[in-house]
This record gives sequence, C-alpha cells and structure tokens, in this order.
Amino acid sequence: MASLRETSDEDKVRGKNVEAPKNNKFQNKNSKSKSSSTANRLKDFTNGTATEDVEDVANKGTEEMQKAGAGAAKAVKNAPSNIKALMGAPQKLKESIQNMKKKIKERKRMKERIKRIIKIIRFIIQMIIKLILAFWWVILIVAGFILLAYLAFSFLNNASVRGNQYIDAEVAQYNTVTPTETGDFEITEVTMENKLVRAFYYYFAEKSIWVMTDGKVQSKNGITDGGISTDGEVLQFRSQEYIDKFGDPDDEDAEVVKDKYGRESEFYINPNALYVLDKYLHDSKFRFPEQIVKHVAYEKNVDYTGGGTGSVDFSGSENAQICWNFYRSMGFSEIQTAGLVGNIYAESSFDPTASNGTHFGIHQWGAGRFAALQELASSKGSTWTDLKIQLQFAYSELTGSYYKSRLDSNGWNDSNLTVSKAADLIRQYYEVCGEQAAEKRRNAAQEYYEKFKGTGGDNSSNTDNNTNTDSSANISQAYATWKQFDSRWGGLPIGGDTVKNIGCFATSECVLAAYSGAASKDESIFNPLVGIPKLRFNGEALDQTSIVNLGDGSLSFHGEKSLDLQGIINEVKSNVNNGYFYIVWVNPTHFIPVVGVTDNDVLVNDVGRSGEVQTLSNYLATSGRTLQPSRNLRIFKSSKTNMAECGNVSYNGSTDSGGVNSIPYKLKQLTDDDGNVIVDSTKYKMEKVEEKIYTTETTVEQKRETGCIGDTVNVDLKIKIDKDGKKTVLKTGKVTLEQDPKESTAGEAVYDQTIITEVDTGKTKTNTYWVKTDEKEKGIWDYGFGSIVFYNQYEESQESRGTITDFDCWDPEKLTYDENGNKIYGGLVHYTAETYDVESSSVKSRLVLPFDLSEIHTWGQSTNKTYLIKWAITPAGSITNSLKFQEVALGPDNNGETENTTMDNLEQWVQVPKTESVWLGVDPKKKDSISEEEKSNWSKAERENFNAANVYEAPKEVDRNGDTVNYQTLVNDTYKPIKQDYTYLVFEKRTVSKTFYGTPTGMKYSYQATYDNNNVDLSGISGTRYYKDYLYHYAGYVPISVKGTFDFDAIKNRTGKNADELESLLSNTIFSNDTNTVTTSFFDSEGNYVGLGSIQTRFETGSDVGTANVGHYEHDGYNPGWGFANFTAENCTAFMKWLKEKDSDFYNKYFGGVTIDPNGGKDTPFYDAWQKAANMDLEQFTMYYISFSYKNDCYDPVLNSSKIKNNPVLAQIDFTRSFALQEMVYCVGCAAPGIAIEVLNNCGITANDTDAEIITKMGRYMSTDEFCKNWYKSIYWNGVKNRWSPDKESSQTNMMLKYIEDNGDVAGFEYDPDTELFTGEGVSVGTNKNTWFNSIKKAIKKTFKKFKNFVSDIIFGSEYTDILEDKYWTKIQGGALADDQADWVLSAMFAYDDQEKTTDYDIDDEYFKLKFQQLFSSEGVTGSGATVKDRYFSGKTTNPLGDDKDAKIISKYDAQTNPVLQISTKKDTKIKAVAAGQVLKVGYDAKYGGDYIMIQHNGCVSIYGHLANNTVQKKDNVKAGDVIGTSRTTFYFALRIKPKGNYINPTTIFKDDTSTSSGVVAPADANDIVKRAYEHLGKPYVWGASGPDSFDCSGLVSYCITGKYQHTWSTSSIRTWEKTTDPQPGDICINSHHTGVYIGGGKMIHAPQEGDVVKISNVQKDMWYVKAPS
Repeated sequence: MASLRETSDEDKVRGKNVEAPKNNKFQNKNSKSKSSSTANRLKDFTNGTATEDVEDVANKGTEEMQKAGAGAAKAVKNAPSNIKALMGAPQKLKESIQNMKKKIKERKRMKERIKRIIKIIRFIIQMIIKLILAFWWVILIVAGFILLAYLAFSFLNNASVRGNQYIDAEVAQYNTVTPTETGDFEITEVTMENKLVRAFYYYFAEKSIWVMTDGKVQSKNGITDGGISTDGEVLQFRSQEYIDKFGDPDDEDAEVVKDKYGRESEFYINPNALYVLDKYLHDSKFRFPEQIVKHVAYEKNVDYTGGGTGSVDFSGSENAQICWNFYRSMGFSEIQTAGLVGNIYAESSFDPTASNGTHFGIHQWGAGRFAALQELASSKGSTWTDLKIQLQFAYSELTGSYYKSRLDSNGWNDSNLTVSKAADLIRQYYEVCGEQAAEKRRNAAQEYYEKFKGTGGDNSSNTDNNTNTDSSANISQAYATWKQFDSRWGGLPIGGDTVKNIGCFATSECVLAAYSGAASKDESIFNPLVGIPKLRFNGEALDQTSIVNLGDGSLSFHGEKSLDLQGIINEVKSNVNNGYFYIVWVNPTHFIPVVGVTDNDVLVNDVGRSGEVQTLSNYLATSGRTLQPSRNLRIFKSSKTNMAECGNVSYNGSTDSGGVNSIPYKLKQLTDDDGNVIVDSTKYKMEKVEEKIYTTETTVEQKRETGCIGDTVNVDLKIKIDKDGKKTVLKTGKVTLEQDPKESTAGEAVYDQTIITEVDTGKTKTNTYWVKTDEKEKGIWDYGFGSIVFYNQYEESQESRGTITDFDCWDPEKLTYDENGNKIYGGLVHYTAETYDVESSSVKSRLVLPFDLSEIHTWGQSTNKTYLIKWAITPAGSITNSLKFQEVALGPDNNGETENTTMDNLEQWVQVPKTESVWLGVDPKKKDSISEEEKSNWSKAERENFNAANVYEAPKEVDRNGDTVNYQTLVNDTYKPIKQDYTYLVFEKRTVSKTFYGTPTGMKYSYQATYDNNNVDLSGISGTRYYKDYLYHYAGYVPISVKGTFDFDAIKNRTGKNADELESLLSNTIFSNDTNTVTTSFFDSEGNYVGLGSIQTRFETGSDVGTANVGHYEHDGYNPGWGFANFTAENCTAFMKWLKEKDSDFYNKYFGGVTIDPNGGKDTPFYDAWQKAANMDLEQFTMYYISFSYKNDCYDPVLNSSKIKNNPVLAQIDFTRSFALQEMVYCVGCAAPGIAIEVLNNCGITANDTDAEIITKMGRYMSTDEFCKNWYKSIYWNGVKNRWSPDKESSQTNMMLKYIEDNGDVAGFEYDPDTELFTGEGVSVGTNKNTWFNSIKKAIKKTFKKFKNFVSDIIFGSEYTDILEDKYWTKIQGGALADDQADWVLSAMFAYDDQEKTTDYDIDDEYFKLKFQQLFSSEGVTGSGATVKDRYFSGKTTNPLGDDKDAKIISKYDAQTNPVLQISTKKDTKIKAVAAGQVLKVGYDAKYGGDYIMIQHNGCVSIYGHLANNTVQKKDNVKAGDVIGTSRTTFYFALRIKPKGNYINPTTIFKDDTSTSSGVVAPADANDIVKRAYEHLGKPYVWGASGPDSFDCSGLVSYCITGKYQHTWSTSSIRTWEKTTDPQPGDICINSHHTGVYIGGGKMIHAPQEGDVVKISNVQKDMWYVKAPS
C-alpha cells in the first residue's frame, strides 16, 4: 500500500547539509547512516601526521615505566611489617575454627525447635479435621446463615431498595461505568454487560406495544375502509396473530404498522425498567418478561364521544331512489342531494355500467379517477360496475379536501342554496363539464327533488336545516344576525370610538352571552345595546373578562389558544359537551363568535359584515382574512350549560382533537379504592400428569450438498430432534462446493451432521402441573405494563394538478392544400393558453375542442401508506395526539404528462376533380358548308347535337355550397359535333378520425399526515397507581419451560434471532444510548476507514475511501512505515510504550512477551503481533493508533502549543469543529509541527472565517515561494505547490473543499486530552494498578468475557417459540412486593430515563405528567398551565441577551421546521447563562450557527450558538446570569429535553426575566412617568393589556402617566394632545398607530408588538411628541 507521504515532495523537510530526502509519516524523522559514521572516524584519523603518532606512543611508554619503578620501591619499604603480621596468622586461624563449631551447634538446636513446631501444627490440623467430621452439620448451618445474611445485605444495599442514598451503587450495578474526577460515575454502557441479555430485553421491550387499527384509511379523497383492521382487538407486536394480519416485521415487503416518526419508542417499556422488574418480581429465579409486556388492563370509556354518521342506506326500488337515499343517509341535505341526483341522470341515467369509451359509471369518471374507482372496487372484492361501490367512491371524493373545498368556497353550504344552484355547482366543480346539458341537469334535479322530498336520510327530520352536514344551518335565533354596524347600537361610544368602528369583540361577547343562555335569547330583553355598556374597556381594548357582567354571569373568560384552522375545528368539536364557547380572532384584526358545530366545521357569525351564519372554512376562503398567528381562539366557560344543549350542533362524529373522550377505551385500574383487586385473570387448576421419560442419543451422519462449483452454501452442522419430531437447528456453518468426481460440471461438498435425538426410555413419571381453564378469577396476571397504541392509517400522496394549456383542436375552416394544390377545409390547430386567450370569439365558436379546458388533470401521482399514533393507553394513563392531514402546495409543475384522445366523424371538405361531358355543336358559320351526305355518316348523337352551341361556359371550380366560383370556356371549331370531356374541381364532404394531444400545466401538491404537538391531551394521565397496584399484587404463573435465571435455551427460543438479526437489534436506533458523550466511529457502515488521514490517503494513492489500514507495513530503504500513517521505528516504539500505559489488557493480549522490534521487518514476532491486532481488533487498534498519532503530531505540538493558544485570533477557532478542518490541520501537522504552526500563524486566518475559507488560506500560503523557501529545497517547490494550491483542480486542498461541498459541516472527531483518546466505539480505558484485587478482577472479567461469547453463540438460529402457549405452568410464589419495596423498585425502573441517570427518585404522578410533556414537546397540553420555566428550570432564570434591549427574535419557533431561534443583536453582546447548570459541551455545529455552548440544567439543556467567543469550558458550573461568551450580530438559542432530545419552545425566555426586573434602572433624576416605564422593562406585549404582567403600547403609556393598571387612553385619543417641539423625558411619542414614553436622547420605552417585550428603542422617524396631561 502506498503511504500517506510517499508521493509528496514536501515530506522532505529541509535541514542543513542534507542531500537525500528524509523519510517520515507526514513528517521528517532524522536517521544516521552507518557509512557516514565510519567515514567520520576515518576522516579523524587521516587529518594528523605519522610523526606525531610515534611521539605520542613513546611518551606513554616512559610514563608506564616510571609508575612501575615507584611501586616496587614501596613494596620493599613495607616488607618488615608484613612479615610480622604473617607470624600471627596461626592463632587467628584457630580462633576462627572455634567460632565455626559454635555456629554449627546453634543451627542444630534451631532445627530441633522447627521440628517441634511442625509437630504441633500437624496435631492442630488433625484436631480441626476431626471436629469438622464430627460437627459438619453445625458448620453447614452457620455457613448457610452467613450466606443468607449476605444475600439479605446485598438486597438491602441496593439503590432500588434504599433509594437515593445509593445512587452511585445503582449506577455501577446496572451499567458499565467509569469513575469521574468528581467521584461520580459516567455510564459507558447502559444496563447489562451480557450482549445476549441486552438483546433479550430489547426484544421484549419492542413487544410491549399492543396494536389497534380500525381499517380506515384517510386519503385526499376522504376516508375509506381499505386498510387492515384489528376488529377491536389488541395485537402484540411480533406475535403470531400480528404476523398473520400484518406480516413479519423482519420481512421488507410486510405491511408493518409503524409510526411515521417512530413515536412507538415513547411507549416502549425501557429495557432497563424491564430488566429491573423481571429481576425483582421473579426474585431472580426466572427470566419471564412475557408476563410484564402483556398489555395494561383497559375498559370501555363510558364518556366516549366518537361514533359514525349513522347507517348507510342503499335501499330503493330503482337506482335513482338508491342514489337519493344513499346521499341523504350520508348527511347531504335534500337540496344538495337533488343537485347530485340531477347530474347523475344527465351523466348516465343512473346506469352504473354506462361508458362512452373514455368515461365510466354513474358520474362518468375518466382517467385517474376511474383508476381509483377500480382500485377501491378491487380492495372490496368487487367490480367497478357495482352501484354501491360507485356511490361510496363518489362520497369519498365529495368529502375529500379537493372537491369539498371547491364546493364549499362557491356556496355549497349557503343557507340560500337552491336546487338549480346545487345542480350547477356539482356540474361545475365535481363533474367539471362546462355548460354541457346544464339545463337538463337543473330540470332533472328539480324533478327528483319533488319526487323524493321528505324521504331518506335522517328519519327524525328531513328538513335541510337539521341535516348533519357542513351547511350553515338556518339559525333562527336573533343573536345569529347581530352586527356591530346595526343602527340600534352601532353609534354607542366605546374606547374613544364607536361600536360600528371597533366593536366587533364587544358584539361577539354579546352573541356568546345570548347563545350560551347567560343572557336572554329574547332580543327585546337582551341585545348589544343592552350588553355593551356593561362591558369594561381599557382604552380601545375590551377587557374580555368583563363578559361575566352580561346576564346571569354564568359565562366567564377561560383562556386562549394558538391553533390552525383544523385545530380550532377539533377543539370546538371535542368540547361541545364540556361547557366551552369560543370567539375567533382573525387578521386584519377582527373578532367573530362561534355559534354552532357541524360534522366537519364550526359555524360563525361575522358581526362585521352582512351575511348569514357560515362555516369558518368558507368564511376564511371568501373574506380575504386569515387566522391570527397566535392566541387566535378565545375560550369562555359556562357554569350551567354547553353548546350541545344550546343548539346548532349537528356534529355527532369523532374528532382528531385529542380529547380523552375521543378514545373508546381507557386504563382500568387494578384495584378499588380499598386496595382490593377488581380485575379478572385466567384461572388455573392443578392436574397430575403421567409423562414419559426421555433420554438423548447422539449420532453423526454424513451429508452431501450439490450445486455449482465454487458456491458457498449454508448447512446445518448440529440439530436436535425432540420427542415430537420437531427439529431445532443448534449450529450452522458454510461449506464450499468442489468439483464432483462423477460430474465434471457439478459441485459437491460432504460434511458431518451431529444429530441429538430425544428417545423414549420406556419409563414414566407422574408430575403435578398448573393448567389453564376457561374460567376467570380475581388476579392481575393476565395484564402487564405494555401500552395499547391505536394507529390512524393515511395514504399520503403527491401529485400535480392543472388544466390543459397546450393542446390540439379541430378547426373546420382551416385551409390547407394537398400535393396537387387542391384545397382542404378542416384540420388540426395547436393552441397554447396565451394564443387561445387572444383568439377571436368567432373563431372559438367554430372550434371542436377534444379536451375540456376547465377539467382538472392530474399527473405524476405517487402514494405511500403511513401510520400515526392517534392515542395510547399506558400504565400511567391515556394520551391523545392531535393529527393533521393536509394538502401542501409544493410549487408549479409545467411538465405534465401529454394526454391524447381520438375523435371520429370530424367533418372535412376536400377539393376533388370531377369529369363531365358536353356536346358542342358546329359553329353556325360552318354549318352551311357541311353536306347532307357527310352528315349521313355521323352517329345519331352527332346528328342530334348538330345544332347545339359550339361554345360552352363549363364550371372550373365549385364551392362547398355547390355554387360555381370559376369557369372554363369550351369551343368546337371543327366541322362536326363533338362530345367534349372537361374536368372541374368540386368539394367533397368527408369524415375523418384524428388523434389530439394536450399537455396540462399546474401545481405540485402533497397530502401529508403530521402531528400537532401543540394539542396533545395529557389530561388522561393518572400517575403511579397502576404501577404500584401491579407491584403490590403481583402473582401468577410461569410456563415450566422457563427454568431459571439464565436458561439460555429458553432465551434462544423466545427471541429466535440469528447473528445478523441480533446485530440489527442491538444497533436499533430506538434503543441507542443517547448519552451526553458524542460517540464517533472511524469506520462507516461498510467497514471502510473514514477517519483522520482518509482524505489524504485518497489524494496520495488515488484510491477510494477505506484503503487506509492500520495493518499496513512498508520499508522505503530508509525507515520502516507502520500503519497507514507510516510510523517510523522511533514513532512505533513510543506508540507501544503509550499503548501499554493506556490499556495493558489490550497490549498484553497482542504484544505481551513480544520484543518490540520495529526495525526487524516482516520476519519478526512483532510484525506478526501487529498484524494480529489489526485483523482481530481493527476498530480498537485503529482508535489507539490514530489517537496517538493525533496527540504526537498535531494536538500536543500544534493545537495545544503556546504559539496557537496565545494567538488572539487562532485561540478563538475550534480546529476540530468539522472533519475537513481537523483533517487539514492534522495532515499539515504530520508533515512537521513547525510547518503547521507557521502556516496557521501566517496564512491570514480570521475568527469569522468558514472552514472552507480557512482551508483555502492554508493551501494558498503553502503554495507560495516564501513558504517553500523556509522548508524545502528548490527541487521540491513545484511538487509542494501542486499539492496545496487552491488554483490547481487536483490539489489536496481542493479535495478537502470538495469534501465540504459534498458532505457539509460533518462534525470532527472529539479528542479528549485528559485520556489522550478520541471518543470512539470499542474503546475502553483500563487501569494498570497491578494489585492482587485488580488481578482477580481482571481474571473474573476475562472469564466472564469468555462466558459472554459462549452465551452469544447459543442465541443464533431457531425459530421463535411462544412459551405463553405452553400447556403446563408453575405458580409464582411470593412475587408481590411490600409497599416500600414497590416504591423502591418503581424508582429503580426510572433511574435511567432514556439512558440518562436521574437524580431524583421521587417517581410521583407529576413525574409522569412532566415525562410525557417532555416527550411530546407540547407547550399547550390540556390543563397543563405551566410555563417553560416552571417545567424545565428550578430557581431564577435570565434573558441570555439581557444587555441588549433592542435584540429581536427574527425567526419564529416551530418544533419541526425551525426549532432553533435566531435573534438579531449587537455584536459582542455578553451572552448569559439562562439558569444554573453545568457546561456539557463547547463545540461546533452548523445547526446552532457554528460555535456553541451547551449547558445541562435540572430539566433540560440550553444551547447558545453562533458565538464570537466563549469564556467557559466543559464541566464548568454556572449560575443564572453568568457571562459565558459574546455574540456576533445574530445569536442562536435553543432548549432541548436532553442533548439529542425533543426541542422546547424557548420564546418566553426572552419575554420574561426572573433574575431581576430588567437589569436597567431609571436615572436618579427621572420623573415618575419615566421611572414607571423603567420598572416594567422586559414585560411581554399582550394586545389590550395594561399591566402589571403585560402591556400593549397605550396600556403602558396609560399606566406610566396615572400609576394605575388600566387603559385610560387609546392611541387615537393620545394623538389629540398638545404637541411639543422641545420634548423632555416623560413626554409621549406618538404616530398614527403606536405610542411610547420618551426618556431623552432620542430614546423611548414602549411595548412594540406581539412576540416582543417592553424595551428601550430609538424614537421612530414618523413620531411626534405630545405633552402628557397633568
């Protein structure tokens, strides 16, 4: 493999006196040559002279001789004393011998003592053995007692029993953890270490979903029954019943019921909770999660408000009557039904088989509509000619959004609808057929109206005013006609104006008072003239709470909601029985009251204009008004009645509003209020069963597989055959087919198969079992914690719709000529929309149009089926989602599919030649010269025509009317009559067939189903009761096949997963560990290396991604290269030392006992060990390898150097924020750290540069002469420039830029300088404290790892076995927990909510409400009432941009499309922490605008993005208001439940600040008006508010002047005050629509607009100043 540096010239970093290029791994590592060393030594020798060397030798010899002579003289001098000493030697020797004898005796005595001690020890041991043999039973009892005490202590010492006190112990018990610096534990792997056990609980967590569907499918054409229904039953996910109905979830082609957004994950039992429950409920004796994942107990909801629109009526003695009765039974009024029936008569005469070849059925459907009819018929097992099918199809179209909106917007539901108009509307907007047979349709409609009027439909009433439709319902009560401009009260003064001008809200409140019965419906007693004076106004604004002053006071203001049209309809529909009444706020500002409900809409009275009551949908479509974006529904509550009782409510169907009463079922509690079990479960009885005794026999058979030579096939190597003959595969393998000796073209493989067979021994035994009966008894074992989830099915679609705008037609007057020049009248003419529009009416009137230019054509149609969760019943209660299915316009589509049609019998006049004859007589001048004899030779005809004229004017051309338009003269100038033939042109009428082509243009539309997260109803959440009751009363039965804690055969049978499926299950994103640590792999899903150095590898080798391999080795003649970064020998040795320190287990596994010899080449144990590590632990070895390389060549010497950290610009840049930037810096650092430092400091980088700009600047600098001169010899300059120049297309710099262009801001790999590791998969940092305890721990872990691998092998293969179908059971004894234990286990279940450790074990009812609120991010859930700050923060909060009062939100929050707010602010504004917390991360992410800070708070995380710089680091603790960084001109801010969790609407964070009032105080010398204005800085704007918590502009000014929280003046009245040209603080700024308090210096304090807060701003240019009244 080519190295990362072998083709790059700049790798040869310049050094002094270096001629040969130097070898390195992106950098130069100096090495000395042996030949160079030898040459140096030779040079040193030859630089002297021979004479000098001889003199040196002589001098040294003289010195040695002098030293020897001195030594001899000294020895002679000391000789006498030495002789004397020698004479005393015998005595000393004698004394030494005596001492030695004494020591030998002493040793003998010591040996005797040791023998006596050993004898005593042997005696003691013998006595202990005798005592044990004599009293073994006592010892056994004591040991058992100690063991029981230990087990009890272990249980009581568990956090799930002791509570919060042992949280760290709980973390360590259930998870793989790593100690942190603070003494806490960081979870590195959630829950059980054993991979099989994890898969086991993940599998059953998925099975805790129980599915319900009703078979109804909503599409653009309405709702049909084309889906799969569970028929009111609940089916467990992956159960056999589920698979039979929906298909196997593992089959890609199966129609699996699955939420479009994966919302099932919000209802799964957390695998950790399932593990805890299984452990404690079964006392660690069983692994039986099947019991726990059973569905919850549920019952019918007696308050269920759902239902249909009544029975469908297909009765009738004739087809016309059947059609009439059907449409009436489906809720259409008699007039509407007459219009439909009249059109059916004109289209098909009620014949369902009618067809003209292109259109079919009673409504003559064509093209795509006919295809949809056929599809519906097929799904019903019928044909398109079935009248019932056609009527159902027509109904689905008429109630679908497209045709319904067209009809509704043109008066279909108007109260003054007539039969003729109904017929016209169906003709124009449903049949889409222009003026064809219009009168015939009207007459037929009237005829059938007279014939069938009073029959069919709602038998209780057949009048149009009581039909169950979206008609306006002719409301006769006076309040339905009250208008604000009524002369009786229109002139009443209110808020400085009159009711006529600004009294829409006041009039609407009076309407509601009468409608609700709070005031009299008798107009002579109560009307707006009576009611409006009783209402309270703050300036121009009505105090909506003053509605309580009307009538008996039973109607009061209740609140506001922000909904879309469908949300408003659903809200009203779901509360018709709950006492709520409504007023809708539309834009431009206007208020209209809701006065009724229909099946599909709500009825409103526009009090501002003439007209009857109409649907809200029609009102918005025709009035030009739109819903206000927020607070558009004002809600009022009656204490005595509801809309259903007050009338005008024809609605009796279900709703998608999400109310708990829209769920047909609800959670059934397990006990009554006294704690007694009230649910029934299956009764079991005991039976004695005589069973055969079986043994097993093992045999080996030789098997043969055949096929194509070279094929690899899967075979069963080991199988088990039970007593019933059922085969279970225990082990599989692969064999390769080799050439069959008997068949030259066939392949075969022979292998041994081990067969374990259960064999009858002939013996029997009698056992007692529990067996199921058909009876019931009080008990909870038929239920569990599984959630029941109801799915709505949708057929989402995308299509383009438009009209024919480019088409052929037939013009009878079009003149053309044939090849002979003859005329032809009638031919094809092509028009576009533009040319046809300007054509004259006379021409248009004669054209034959093959296409209906008003007909809507569709093309590019595609559909897909999807599901959304409508409601769910969980152990914590019921949850209802609000769903939306709506059409979205995607933009114009001018590429419609060309359509064609053929028309016969088209008239065409063709000019053809015609030949006739005429006799021409003899010219009279010649007659006399002709003799009779000559005449006698003529024929009779010649003689008869002798006197005929000799000149004839014959026709030459005749027009289409037969008139001659041109003549030809025939002359006979002979002496004999002649018969002259002549030819002339005549027109012949013919009929022809032609094919016409037309192309439509229009818009592309998509029908999409989505959640409305702002309307999730959590009022059905009941809390912990069901959980605790279940734990208190747990008891039941376990199949005998569940034999123990880790019965792996049972686990294998109950999951039935092979190796691939198990891996897929473990990688399921639903159960991914979503922790705070970002985990990154250096390998993609296909195993290719995509980590640091991969782009450079592609540049240097020209290869694809993935060629970088840590196992690579090469030698270029100078140095070896180890791994894809080509570590030199020095690098490699340092890496091995570092690896041994980091993970001694890994090091010892591969390199223990191996000599580290990187210079030894391939024929060494070190090379073999390196390859083994790369092959067996590729990912982990790669992670260590690249971590060391990054630390050694980039992080330590470059990024962490003072030259980078002390650079004020470079210090602000996160060079690891994206992969491309991180790769660029790493590669340059590997060339030489000095190069990287020089490039970064001198290439002109700025803090605001993008990644692409930084890379470009680096590349451009490295391609300059100045750079090359500092580092390279001139011969390498061109190579360096070609490599890095951005101007060269093939440069490495451009490859980096192309990566950014193709992949965007892919995050960089996170490097932890503390551990010196990248955060990556498979990395586990061990400790190396070689204590005896750690040695034992390592041995246990090693054994457990082997055990885990053994267990994992067992799971592979075998089919799923539903052990709940087992015949024999054993009773669970003592399963129920005591009260306090149940609390502890409940706490342990939720100790790791979404795999994150919780710090509060108080799992109460409020916990569940908050949990589900967070799951669905629903700011407006029913009855919640809590603000974002109440829910997610504890303590004070502050506005992150509190120092910039002019900051403004410029992007509205939307959970799906815009969850991150963008706020305009001043550059370098101080960014403050919103609340107390700990810094979780300081990083870079494009979705947060680049550089960001993430802080963990008690209930959420806050993200501060697009920062100029930051002043905090990871793990720093902050308080509310602490400065954490500075801004650019745009600031990004977001709140999330957790780092990767759902978003929360953070808007109110910027509207209210609880840390201080505003942080800004008024000047000391300010007057009272200015001081009051300063006091309320930061308060939110609310229209009509005058404090103290919110203000509008005139409300703020009124308060500042008077000191009273009331609207004293409006903007219109303020405009009349005395103007001043010398404004002083305390004066008022005013223009035509806005006002504020002037504070001096060109500034004012004002309440700007909806979504903003009271703040300081510049005075607007069009404002003038007025003096406040004293």
